[in-house]
Parts: sequence; C-alpha cells; structure tokens
Amino acid sequence: MLPRFRRTRGGDLIYYRREEAEKGLASSLNVSPCELPSKVKAKALRAVRSHGGDVNNDKHVLGQYTVQFGKYRGQTFLWMVENCLGYAGWLVDAMRTETITQAPLSQNKHAFKDYLLSFPEGKLNIINLLNFKSF
Repeated sequence: MLPRFRRTRGGDLIYYRREEAEKGLASSLNVSPCELPSKVKAKALRAVRSHGGDVNNDKHVLGQYTVQFGKYRGQTFLWMVENCLGYAGWLVDAMRTETITQAPLSQNKHAFKDYLLSFPEGKLNIINLLNFKSF
C-alpha cells in the first residue's frame, strides 16, 4: 500500500517516466469535472479495504486517491509517485504559491502534495528539483 521508490544501483532516486507512465496518460477527450473530495475519499477507502490495507493509515488512504487533474488524471496517487516521481515533484514545486481553497481541484492537488511530502523520498525529490533549478 506504500510506494516503491525506484532507485539506481547507486541508490539515487529515478525520476523519469517509465513505460507504465506512458500507458497511464489520460485521454484528452475524457475531461469531466473533478469529483468532490468526499467521493474521492470514499473510493479510496473502498480500494484500501479491497487491497487489505489499513483504513486508519493516512498514507494507505491517500495513496488510493485518484488524481483529478493533469495528464495522469484517473490514476492513483500511489501510481503517480511510483511511475512519475519527477513529474510529481515538478507539480508540487509549481504549487508553491497556491493556497488551498474549498474547490475540489485545489483539495485534490493539496492532498497529493501532502501524500508526496509524507515520504522522505518525496521531500528529497523536491530538494533535488530546487537544486537543479539553481544551476
């Protein structure tokens, strides 16, 4: 129920997309409104139960939230972190100036940010991205 962060043989995080990420791209024709946060959470709780996870573990539950935005819309947070760590870091970095609102899109994006930053690898991802930008 927790992400497996891919690493090189030397132990560095792998940020680039792999084939699974290409397959996970959302169809540009499938653009529907964001689901309400309560509906996203209810679906996530069902998924956690069906996978034998702990519904009291926030990481398990957030990992099963579905992305309501962007090119990986419809994938789970867990899937996105495992398959597109670089994109996940870019997204969270791009949200730096955004304030959370009651809008479903804002709620979903900030839930993703909380999920990514709940892991040491997610925080390292952001630090590495910021260091890269300073070149």
